[in-house]
Amino acid sequence: MNLNLAIIALAPLGTIAIYHVLWGTVSAIRRLRAKQRRR
Repeated sequence: MNLNLAIIALAPLGTIAIYHVLWGTVSAIRRLRAKQRRR
């Protein structure tokens, strides 16, 4: 296998994974803030 091809193939998956992690943290923070506002 060629490392360059592997990197090109995995790069989009890595960026998508990072995007999902960031989105998850942002949604979690929003949920915590919403719970605090209710109190």
